[in-house]
Amino acid sequence: MTDHDALLRAICANSADDTPRLMFADWLDENASALPDPVGARDRAAFIRGDIAMSHLDEFAPERLRWGLIEKPRREGDGWVRRLPWVTELLNGPLLRRGFPWGIRLNPRQFLAQADRLFAETPVATLAFASNDGAAGELFRSPHFARLRGLRVHRAHLPERVVARLADAPVLEELNASDNGLSPDAVGSLLHSPLFPRLARLELDSVAGGPLVVRAIADSAGPVRLRELSFARSGLTGEDVRRLLTASAVVGVERLRLSGNRSGATGLHEAVARLPLEHLHDLDLSETAAGPAGLRVLSTSLTLSRLRRLVYRQNGVNAVLAAELASCYEVSNLRVLDLASNAIGNAGAIAIARSPHFAGLLVLNLSYCMVGDEGVLAILESPLADGLVFLDLTGSPASGESKELLKAKMGDRVRA
Repeated sequence: MTDHDALLRAICANSADDTPRLMFADWLDENASALPDPVGARDRAAFIRGDIAMSHLDEFAPERLRWGLIEKPRREGDGWVRRLPWVTELLNGPLLRRGFPWGIRLNPRQFLAQADRLFAETPVATLAFASNDGAAGELFRSPHFARLRGLRVHRAHLPERVVARLADAPVLEELNASDNGLSPDAVGSLLHSPLFPRLARLELDSVAGGPLVVRAIADSAGPVRLRELSFARSGLTGEDVRRLLTASAVVGVERLRLSGNRSGATGLHEAVARLPLEHLHDLDLSETAAGPAGLRVLSTSLTLSRLRRLVYRQNGVNAVLAAELASCYEVSNLRVLDLASNAIGNAGAIAIARSPHFAGLLVLNLSYCMVGDEGVLAILESPLADGLVFLDLTGSPASGESKELLKAKMGDRVRA
């Protein structure tokens, strides 16, 4: 076995340990001149070290935000990345984590057939599939599956008898069963199984019987590790969200996604605002169409004052509401604000740019917000032009001249 292969096996066998990855980076540097692509090898070594270093920073550290939003996507387009085996694009995720491919999209039969080679060549941690090929039961019994920490299963409608085997997965901690990846009975069984208390991340977007699932979560007892929870487009009402947020199982949740739940949206906002979770710092209420009342109840809440990221896309926010939000002290802790597809116009952008409460913003998404020349000029003249790590003005009707001035000031920190 070559040193290259031995190091890869060590990485795959100890995927949580940075040391073998850093040793591999050193090996790439030391042997680059003898490899087919010396420049690519050195670039890969530098990427591995950089990706690992950034993974240890606070997620809202400016350096890490820049790495994740600008530097890393750019470098993942390099040729050496595309030549790596098993590189897979998974929704809402980078190609590489801590320098290596981390997720794979294979149906159960494909995974079982290729697992030996897969785990010898890359430290894969997450499997995604979107069809029921009849081999899911065999997959969940496989010793290879027992090595996975994440599972994404969509549109497979896996039955309860198959899903029951997930409870035996020793290290599984992330489950995405959105778009009816599991049957309704299977979801209920899962929430009452020994697996649920071990999950740190659970995504049940567009799940059938969302309110019933919420009740099952509310009925669960005992300590739970849950830190990330997503219930997008699941037909939840304000009462459902109230029940969810008062459940002991969600006490430790740090990231919550409720986007696309339009039924009783004002009540949803009231529940989120009045039942603050102590650890919640990342909230997505996009496409909840709450109107002025919803945003106003949220804007003066303890919940908002604790948030570091707020995603509030396509909610009918106009210039008046944007100005009201900008005037609230409660937004002072926000580091990421995403208002994409809200027609706040120039007046709304000016209010945000001039607000002292937004001085700490690091990422601002105003794409498709109808921000024209006046709004762009206000941003240019504000502290945001220097302080923002990334500004998204995609779809802006501003003139080419205004956009060029912005790019001259902000460089690759702006997209317009």
